[in-house]
Amino acid sequence: MDLKKIFTLKNIIFLTVLFLFLLLLRWNSFEMPFERDEGEYAYSAWILRQGIMPYENSFLQKPPMIIYTYAFGQLFDKTGIVSPRVLATIFSFLAICLAGFVSKRYFGTKGLWVTVFILTPMIMIPVNAPFAANTEMFMILPMYAALAVYSYKKDSKGYLPWLAVGVLSAVSFMYKQNSIVFLGMLILVWVYELYQDKVRPILLVRNILALFLGFIVTIVVILLPFIFSGKLYYVWEAAFKYNQYYVALWGIGLGALKFRMLQMFKYVWFLLILSLYFIFKKSKQKKIFTLFFFSIFISIFQSWLGHYYIMLMPIWALIITQAIILLSEERIVKKLIKHDQILWITVFTLLSLLYPVREQFGKTPEELNLWIYGRLNPFIEAQIAGQKLAEMTDPSERVYVLGSEPEILFYAKRRSSSRFINLFPVILKTPIRSFYEQEAIASLRENPPSAIVIAKGFPSGLGIEQESIELEKYVSDQLAKDYRILGGYVLGYSGGYWLNNITEDQIVNASLLLYKRI
Repeated sequence: MDLKKIFTLKNIIFLTVLFLFLLLLRWNSFEMPFERDEGEYAYSAWILRQGIMPYENSFLQKPPMIIYTYAFGQLFDKTGIVSPRVLATIFSFLAICLAGFVSKRYFGTKGLWVTVFILTPMIMIPVNAPFAANTEMFMILPMYAALAVYSYKKDSKGYLPWLAVGVLSAVSFMYKQNSIVFLGMLILVWVYELYQDKVRPILLVRNILALFLGFIVTIVVILLPFIFSGKLYYVWEAAFKYNQYYVALWGIGLGALKFRMLQMFKYVWFLLILSLYFIFKKSKQKKIFTLFFFSIFISIFQSWLGHYYIMLMPIWALIITQAIILLSEERIVKKLIKHDQILWITVFTLLSLLYPVREQFGKTPEELNLWIYGRLNPFIEAQIAGQKLAEMTDPSERVYVLGSEPEILFYAKRRSSSRFINLFPVILKTPIRSFYEQEAIASLRENPPSAIVIAKGFPSGLGIEQESIELEKYVSDQLAKDYRILGGYVLGYSGGYWLNNITEDQIVNASLLLYKRI
């Protein structure tokens, strides 16, 4: 590879403009308060840096790559808030570049331009929680790096591309498990294509073995801290075994997809039109892109959570790119647009994506948080609760948050009395719910927390329909016997505020309540 041809002045200017475009869409998000998933990752990374193993001490449904990423960021950032967003921005930028690289392979330089500038706002659709440093923002880089290797090396008979895809697949999988569906489809397509080309079976077997070697060795390396510490079972239990029950709760239906489409429609309406056009037009890459699109789609469409859709955006951008190129060749389009048809269709597509988000650019980080998540999620007040928790306890003391707001633990830099820093494994109707609930109660008995925070909001888990909640009753009994209320965050018409001397009437309107052990 000739680096001089890559790092030309023209390319450097192009990459700089692209990065500034991405930065424009994210500039006011870096200091946003953590949402609960970010808090979960940040807390797990923080205890790992203290020599305390996550999963055993913080129940986490994601594999450990996200913990390592947050822990790395915390080395350079005392607050630990900005660094994961910076890393997510870098990962997103590289993923966008890779998607453009793939586009160039199929559509040439014009395709590259279209893909990268369309994909940048697609990744940043507000209803998909794009400002959070969530797993999808990191996993799309190794995912689409694997696609890039396939796109450029699929005709190669050598084993090194297969080894590389094995490594990249493992990294992506260890960010989030559902990437394996897309990666599995990519490998099946690759094997089929080589079979069609009548590659010798011995070479095909060798390449598949190289892929599995890269995958297995990378998985083992990622899990080494847990293997050496004898804590591998906890990773398996939380990130893989429990997730089978969790995914089963989604059920089979189109309710979540309908909800997500209604949420996204005003941002993607023109993309949907272009996608329909793509479906009804003949094209060289139609089958392969459709296969890759649906391999991701079937792994996410049952989720109610918007950030799942981020992993779909790069392959969708490639489909949109092909649709724009095909549309530019239509006779009627050439009559309406005399010159640079691809450019003007791309500009219109960009405007359709950017116009609905125009109000985000002037918001403060706190205003942006409320715009994305609404008032019901206590993400803004969590910082205040964490500060109060740190002030009233010693670093060696244990605390507990009844709810799914682990960001409070991270802000306070205090360990939880229970590994269930997220309430959902304890309340969602899975076959092991009751077992986890009893474990949580036993942990609180063994390590009585010096302080307790009650996260009252529905999104935090309290109030969700459930079979029973002995844990909530146990905590309530302990609060009545051994704790006194010190304050809470009270919601009002014009916002909210922390109140130390809180009354019974004000407790009703509070989102977070703080109790101290007597």
